[in-house]
Amino acid sequence: MKICSKNVLCILFILLTFFSVGFTGEKVFCSLCSVEIEGRHVRFKDGDSFCNDCMEGPKCIQCGKPTKNMVENVSLCEKCSINPNRCGLCNKIIGRKVIVFPLSTKYYCKECTQNYPRCRFCSAPTKSKATYGLKWSMCEECKGKSLSGVGNINSILSEVEAIIQSNLHLTLPRGVGLEVCSDITKEGRGMNGDEMGLMQQLGGTCVILIQDGLPEEMVYETLAHEWAHAWLAQNAKYAVSTTIEEGFCQWVASKVLIDKGYDENLNILRSRNDLYGTGYRKIEKVEISRGVTGVTEYVNNTKPGLFKKLFGRER
Repeated sequence: MKICSKNVLCILFILLTFFSVGFTGEKVFCSLCSVEIEGRHVRFKDGDSFCNDCMEGPKCIQCGKPTKNMVENVSLCEKCSINPNRCGLCNKIIGRKVIVFPLSTKYYCKECTQNYPRCRFCSAPTKSKATYGLKWSMCEECKGKSLSGVGNINSILSEVEAIIQSNLHLTLPRGVGLEVCSDITKEGRGMNGDEMGLMQQLGGTCVILIQDGLPEEMVYETLAHEWAHAWLAQNAKYAVSTTIEEGFCQWVASKVLIDKGYDENLNILRSRNDLYGTGYRKIEKVEISRGVTGVTEYVNNTKPGLFKKLFGRER
């Protein structure tokens, strides 16, 4: 059998490659003490390897790698010390077990989370109170996003109405008024002290009351929710249950949150376990089965008892 010289060269190249990899072991050095490591060792995902002796010593509280570096009396490797996780309230360096809140961009330690009041809007721990004499706790991050003044909030109401009209094709035949309250908890209109907004009918006019100084995303959500109450007051032919009414208003607010890209607020709205969340999920079922126009037709025209026929329960 005749063997081609090219084939011989290929075979030799493969054999040389195999033996160089198989018998020439790559040396591994500890990323901390630089000692050559023999045998088994710990290798992290980024390629850093450590000997057993170093692995038994102090470790970075954030990444878990062995380190001799100390920052503010805690073990912190040089890489993590460039931008360490710090508590958004006490500024203490935090380890890997940080506490986060969906509407806050900061990390918090366990001690601050347990020992301080929670922000009324994002639930993060805080030492601050809301503006305008309210008793609500309000973190500095939410204060930085707050909107105040009749002019600012009225312009957002106009935007909210435009979003609702564009996405849901709903309008208010008789319009809606707006009242911005310096302290909505003192309005004396049967409120329980936790509301951020309220829709009231004064004579033949629907008026939205809203707390001044709310964070921007809360302003959009509150105005949309109360606007939906006004729509029901002017359009619904039959009285609906509180669950369905609040669910419909949450559903309208969710469409505005989607349009504005407020994803975290939307997730919170959808996952609530109270009357508002229960009502929202009922309305969502109607949307899934009958579409957007089906929802408005349902709340506008449905007589009592039909919800039971549709979904096996009373309205």
